[in-house]
Amino acid sequence: MTWLNHLSVRAKLAALVAILALGMLVVAGVSLWSIQRAVAAGHGILRSELGTTQDLGNVRAGIANMRRYVTARSARRIEHLSALERQATRLTVGMTA
Repeated sequence: MTWLNHLSVRAKLAALVAILALGMLVVAGVSLWSIQRAVAAGHGILRSELGTTQDLGNVRAGIANMRRYVTARSARRIEHLSALERQATRLTVGMTA
């Protein structure tokens, strides 16, 4: 440590600033590396969960389509039955007259 005694105050402060700057660069590099790993992990989770969510959406859309089909088909059957009832009513009214 005798070499430190031979340095001026200005040189000592410059060395301190350089060491601190180097330390900050190391911390920044490690932080960026950690953030990249976290983002990659988030993308992996997103890909796996998004596939499941898309499958669930497809199932829900299929169920909704089935409900529309069944409802439309039921409505047509009800209309058809109503027409048959009207026809039967006309026939029975015609037979009694």
